[in-house]
Amino acid sequence: MYRCLLQSFFGLGFGQSVDIDIVLDGQETRKTAEIRTEDGRKERHYLYLDGETISGKVCLSLYFIVIYR
Repeated sequence: MYRCLLQSFFGLGFGQSVDIDIVLDGQETRKTAEIRTEDGRKERHYLYLDGETISGKVCLSLYFIVIYR
């Protein structure tokens, strides 16, 4: 499962935020590759070939930020 937190359009932390959960079908049998990040850490990522059809589910959870002054 991949997760990321997106901030507002301007990236200033004002307005709405959203959690995006992406679950692709067949992850338990999908081949993976070990990728080294820019800071030297190793991460495992799923492999998909060119032209391969993928399917799954996406869940968006919206959050409102209220600022009191």
